[in-house]
Amino acid sequence: MLNRTRTPEYQRVIEHFGSGNQLAKFLGVSRQAVSFWRRIPEVHVNKLAAEMGVEREKIRPDLNHVWRDSQPKPAPEPAPVRLPDVRKTWPF
Repeated sequence: MLNRTRTPEYQRVIEHFGSGNQLAKFLGVSRQAVSFWRRIPEVHVNKLAAEMGVEREKIRPDLNHVWRDSQPKPAPEPAPVRLPDVRKTWPF
């Protein structure tokens, strides 16, 4: 027999929607797919976090390191551009 223990975070998502069937409808997947999940797939986390009004880490805390490392780094300051002084090089 397969161990289909669901994470507590997954259980909270199911409780928010009322049933796995309602969760499946919201995500646009089959209810059979939802019934096989042990935790919410990463592809659905952003949509669920927005709907539930929680941070992504509340739905998939195991992926926190992935999101933290993928934050965009600030762009470096551009180097100042020095244009040639055309008054010195112009023929007249």
